[in-house]
Amino acid sequence: MTAKKNIVLILFVSIWFFCNAQKKIEINYSDSSTLILNELVLTKSSDVRNIIAKIGEASKIIGYPNGERNFFYEEYGLLLMTKDTLLTGLGINFNWYGNKKFPMTSFIGGLKIGELEISKKTRREEISSVKLIEFGCPMDILCASKSKTSKVSCTLTFNSESLTQIVFLLN
Repeated sequence: MTAKKNIVLILFVSIWFFCNAQKKIEINYSDSSTLILNELVLTKSSDVRNIIAKIGEASKIIGYPNGERNFFYEEYGLLLMTKDTLLTGLGINFNWYGNKKFPMTSFIGGLKIGELEISKKTRREEISSVKLIEFGCPMDILCASKSKTSKVSCTLTFNSESLTQIVFLLN
């Protein structure tokens, strides 16, 4: 009888871990200015409910009178920006500096911009080296994708040491 109880306990614990395991976040901003989050291609017509079904419920939602809502995923360092139920942007925090419109935690997951793997240690000079997407860095603290016709634009901010935040806006 003890062996049976142990097997049931092990099975229960395994199922609990499987159901409660943190999902991995993978983001890819490609050369065609396509933004992909965990295999979902994100566009300005992406419904936030489909994204929630893929990555789970937000830890906090802040609504604004104009219909905009920000979905905070503190556990990932991720922010979804919406208008009504449609996605307007994606924010990623790497090194929080007090901006309350972003999660305080650092991004946990994988992020590629073009061919470059991005981390909290990514420096401004590295962004300029991305070949698949043209970036301009008009200031020491800012780089942005140059294309005026792309479906997704990207802005990166830096402090003196490293990357602080990235925003992808869906056009």
